[in-house]
Amino acid sequence: MVRAMHRLGYSDVTNEDVVSASKLIRRELREVQSGGGVMTYTELRKTSIRRVLECYFLTGSCSSSSSSSLQRQSQRRLRLEPLQQESLLQNNAESSTAAALGKNTIHDSVVDHVFDTWLSERHASADRNLFSSAIEMLKQIRTMRTTHHPYISLQNGMYNNRNDDDYDFKASAGIGAATKGKVVIGAITNGRGNPFDMPSISPYFDFCISGEDEGVFPKRKPDRGIYEAALRRYRDLVLVETKNGSVGDSALREEEDNDIVLNWVHVGDDLANDVGASASCGAKAVWLIEESLEDETGEVVPSWSTATNEELEKRAKLDEMARQYVSAKIDKLDELPSVIMGILEG
Repeated sequence: MVRAMHRLGYSDVTNEDVVSASKLIRRELREVQSGGGVMTYTELRKTSIRRVLECYFLTGSCSSSSSSSLQRQSQRRLRLEPLQQESLLQNNAESSTAAALGKNTIHDSVVDHVFDTWLSERHASADRNLFSSAIEMLKQIRTMRTTHHPYISLQNGMYNNRNDDDYDFKASAGIGAATKGKVVIGAITNGRGNPFDMPSISPYFDFCISGEDEGVFPKRKPDRGIYEAALRRYRDLVLVETKNGSVGDSALREEEDNDIVLNWVHVGDDLANDVGASASCGAKAVWLIEESLEDETGEVVPSWSTATNEELEKRAKLDEMARQYVSAKIDKLDELPSVIMGILEG
């Protein structure tokens, strides 16, 4: 992202500037809206890009040492734009939020170019940095067959060097009566991480649900709403196969019968977002955690995080509550196929 800005002539911009802008924008939302504002990660990142470029354009510099420029710019908006504040209050920070926070200097096409460049490289980097066992693990799960009609959800942890809290995606896979034992694998992400934009793993996925999707936002993890959307997507896929004649109506009715509980597995590395949230929707949750880190207390907050102390404290409580819902633990991806099969056949 920063390199894209440099190529456009904004040579003084740093990653710290973008992080600082993101924190300021989130603070503005909390100040303008009682209870705190919400915007998609795409909106947050694009608004941060615009804010940094505006700062550079207006002041001639936006180095990390001049973060006060961003602060002054933020204060000026809050002081001089009451109508925009009114818009924030009325719209509860939905898709118009980015515009309401101000865009009067940098053209949309510039912001979109920088964001799209970043997103493309994030997917390329994730694809390059897959764990060595990720693809073989997916192959094995893809060929699973079982008589227990499960829906398997495979979540996070397939690639190294994960640097963005809005990029993490998790995966969901299912096997149902209506799909004649075929595994259905889907990704679940709060942001824009999408396995279909990663050539190495895209052949193994059937769908992707984002917390930014219409009908999902703002119910992103750890809200159960995003998992309910994933389950609906699974059933939609089953219905499509039924209409195409691939499966029979009786199989679909069998799966929807009240006497049959959908048995699905969700795999992820975050206790609150993955384990606790998916379990609240009936998933068997598999926690991917390095053995050496399992008993660590307190979360190391990365420098790029925009989370507040209050949010971190809330997350810590959710993490602790979620431990009771762990159905199995793994610390390597190659353990996953046998663990999933054990859960389904157990």
